[in-house]
Amino acid sequence: MDLVIGKAGDREMAVDAQELVTGRTCIIAQSGAGKSWGIAVLCERLLEAGIGFCLIDTEGEYFSLKDRFSLLWIGSADGCDAEIGKADIRSLMQDAICSRTAVIFDVSEIDMRDEVAKFAEILYDLESRLKQPYLLIVEEADKFIPQAGTSIKKIEEISRRGRKRGLGLMVATQRPSLVAKNVLSQCNSQIIGKLSIENDLKAVGLFFSSRREVEELAELEPGEFFVMGSLSREKVRMRFGARVTKHRGVTPRLVAAPPARAGPCPC
Repeated sequence: MDLVIGKAGDREMAVDAQELVTGRTCIIAQSGAGKSWGIAVLCERLLEAGIGFCLIDTEGEYFSLKDRFSLLWIGSADGCDAEIGKADIRSLMQDAICSRTAVIFDVSEIDMRDEVAKFAEILYDLESRLKQPYLLIVEEADKFIPQAGTSIKKIEEISRRGRKRGLGLMVATQRPSLVAKNVLSQCNSQIIGKLSIENDLKAVGLFFSSRREVEELAELEPGEFFVMGSLSREKVRMRFGARVTKHRGVTPRLVAAPPARAGPCPC
């Protein structure tokens, strides 16, 4: 099964669903380059195809997927379907894996490292038994598997040993130089957008055959990505397609101030 995720010039850009869901992929781009938009497009295509995944949401920006799709939102914000710290996560995730239900694990308002560590343990344990294709997407991966500091070992183990359990991994970051190299090196598929910091360019050098190819990343426009590895037979420059749900990660826009008036502040 192929998933159309955008366009490369005038032709559609499609990726293999099996490889996306059970493989190891990194999606990398600096702030403002379209990484969150791209992740949301991938999630929407998976939801349209009825393919299960879980997204670790560190900013609370993906719950808008519920506006259009049926999924499970686990978090601590008002309106979530199940509350972290109170819900039986193991039971919920077993049902989600077996029914191919998508899950947003929203850790934006809690001590995220501890909860993500426990969640990764549960997911790996369940998939060791169930062995059903399921994808774990880790936003801001540098918070959980840093190159320097304490890493969540179970995410590292998923990167090495999850595939034969059917458990795929997608790690997303703005700063690849801050992510554990032993996890990045496991990523046999790459979706890489604009990068301009030298340390980050060096960090993704293992995916390119020459320094000139790496330098092309600094020349990309916001929204442009190279897709490489097992997701594509060759390196392809593409743009993600349109979203069908509202993008919550938009930077607030500055607007002109109204004329000054006497009286209390309207805020």
